[in-house]
Amino acid sequence: MNPLAFIPAGLQVYARIASLVLLVTLGFGMAWTIKGWKDGATIADLKALHAQAIAEATQKALQAQRKADADHAALTSQIAAIDAANHDNFVRFEHENDRLAAGADAGSVRVRVIGASCPSPGGLPQAPAAAGVDSGVGAELGPDARRRYFALRAALGKVQQQLAACQKSAAAMTGQPRPASQMVQP
Repeated sequence: MNPLAFIPAGLQVYARIASLVLLVTLGFGMAWTIKGWKDGATIADLKALHAQAIAEATQKALQAQRKADADHAALTSQIAAIDAANHDNFVRFEHENDRLAAGADAGSVRVRVIGASCPSPGGLPQAPAAAGVDSGVGAELGPDARRRYFALRAALGKVQQQLAACQKSAAAMTGQPRPASQMVQP
């Protein structure tokens, strides 16, 4: 039975157009729905890949952070060892300097003055030394000068120790030790 048999003859053309529009609309609707399902599946796949990429990047960042923390701890321990060794060297140097100063004050250790000359007053040339026998005593620093000498020696030793420790720490941090000829030796 033909469904158009119930429709008057003048309206059958309109009925056919309407049914054609209805079929086309249903076809587009079904195609749209199927495309939506496919797009939804694609979006779900992309979200899963994105989540996986984020998880991998997070793991790599955590591993890099752990390695950096371990490297930092090792470097900190290495620098602490350098500081401890430098402190021990400095304490030994201070004790040696104090021992020498005490010996110089007691007269058991002499401080040699090498290349000492007395400036002539007013820029006049010095008179030649008189002929005679040298007493053999030689030049010696006075108590104030001796005290200042040992204070300067202690300050110089401290700066040398600090510079040596700084050079060793810099070499440890950069991993590029300086040649021994360029390093300060305390």
